[in-house]
Amino acid sequence: MRGEAHWSALPESLQFELDSAISAWRAAANQGLSNAQFNLGLLLSSREGLPGLPHSDIESAQWFTKAAEQGHVEAQMNLSTLFTVGCGVEQSDAKATRWCKIAAEQGSIDAQFKLGIMYYIRKNVQSDKAAAHWWQKAARQGHAVAQWRLGLMFAFGQGVAENQEEAAQWYIMSAEQGLPEAQYTLAVMFGGGCGVTQCDLEAERWFRKAADQGMTTVEYKRSVKNFSWLYAAGWHNSRTEEQRSMFERR
Repeated sequence: MRGEAHWSALPESLQFELDSAISAWRAAANQGLSNAQFNLGLLLSSREGLPGLPHSDIESAQWFTKAAEQGHVEAQMNLSTLFTVGCGVEQSDAKATRWCKIAAEQGSIDAQFKLGIMYYIRKNVQSDKAAAHWWQKAARQGHAVAQWRLGLMFAFGQGVAENQEEAAQWYIMSAEQGLPEAQYTLAVMFGGGCGVTQCDLEAERWFRKAADQGMTTVEYKRSVKNFSWLYAAGWHNSRTEEQRSMFERR
């Protein structure tokens, strides 16, 4: 491999320093230091590997588990991902959700958003109410995509009572952070006077902001329908076509 050739070419002095560093990381990890366990897990997950520390999905997962059990949020998130795809561990949606929820309950904005995705699209745990709950937590911490999706949940009464004014407020917060999908949605709201006072000038302003980022009507519909924001996060959409089309009805 290209990475192995690179590492094998290290000068002897640097190789000694690397060996010493790996020994120190292992020692710290074996002593129960969660940061060392997490970092060791990261190094072991490297596809290139290191001299004296070859790539191992299984050992990587073991160290992430040790760190996660001590409350290391990033390790919990990584472990959730490993269980999602079955890398180094047996694939388990239940365990993936469990570890993500543990991280989310500690206040991780990324975990809260990801947990909302899990509850929204995973058949075995699907719950619009739970999805809205966790997206709202992430949205309150300033997660732009969570704010936009929460707005859509309020707009169509999914997991929450339908409330166009509430939807508009979340769109505004997301749009002001520069999310083109939210800017486009907000433009539509102002154009139709839905949840906000009708205003052509505001509609045009937000349409222009979205367009400046390449957001066209075609791109917007594709983004909403295909849930590209989920695929980018590494998830597969298991919702039905009927459920997906709900976000295109207005």
